[in-house]
Amino acid sequence: MHETHVTQDILKETLKRAEHKGAKRVVGATIRLGELSGFMPDSIEAYFESFSRGTIAENAKLEFVPLPPTASCRKCGADVPTKEDELRCPKCGSKDLELKSGREVYVESIEVI
Repeated sequence: MHETHVTQDILKETLKRAEHKGAKRVVGATIRLGELSGFMPDSIEAYFESFSRGTIAENAKLEFVPLPPTASCRKCGADVPTKEDELRCPKCGSKDLELKSGREVYVESIEVI
């Protein structure tokens, strides 16, 4: 159900960018989706289809690009790729990591005509 709000935000941002470009129609949008966000692309697509009816984004295709999680080690300062179940710095072995990315959801780009 969280997809409802994030999809509304995606549509709002898409329409804002399209208006800024003077677009007549949105053909597609590329969405960066953090692998730890918990959002399901299929649900976002279904809500987007429903919410975009009657707008210039109706029938726009969404492309989801995964955003892998990264963390910063508080001990050695390294920025490292990570997984939620692997919270250990590969450089120094510390478990004192701060998640930096991987939960985001945002519109990376749109295609308009």
